[in-house]
Amino acid sequence: MASTYPVSTNPQSLSHLRVVIDRLRKQIEDTSTTIGDGTVVLTSTASVDLSAGEVVYAPSAGSLAKAKADAVTTSKIIGVATANVLTGQLASVRSAGIITVPTWSLTANTIYYLDPSTAGAITATAPTIVGQVVIPVGIAVSETTMKLLLTPLVLL
Repeated sequence: MASTYPVSTNPQSLSHLRVVIDRLRKQIEDTSTTIGDGTVVLTSTASVDLSAGEVVYAPSAGSLAKAKADAVTTSKIIGVATANVLTGQLASVRSAGIITVPTWSLTANTIYYLDPSTAGAITATAPTIVGQVVIPVGIAVSETTMKLLLTPLVLL
């Protein structure tokens, strides 16, 4: 019987990369609930206080923390928090589509990356220091809205 999820996460071509990404997203969706607007409600709890618009990753099974592009382990992002959440509460995280965060001050048509300096933050400047990770989070549609472009990371 064929495996539902990819055997290898090391893509051999662009088309294989698309398959890997689709299957990894499916694996995440299988352990979460998708609401009609595309928001994925994870069954994980926040291991730190999160604010709407902060980028998150899963440091261990059952928990979410603020992602940071200073190392591979903290840059494997799952999505963006859709609301403020206190430590220990279930978090609502969007992993695809469009997200609006009223407190953002984005520049339209600019690609935003996971920040290597501030956990959970995004920046319009791609990391350039060896050891940091380049991972696009999305492209700004307006001052407060972003189209998520979660892709595999690139280690410098």
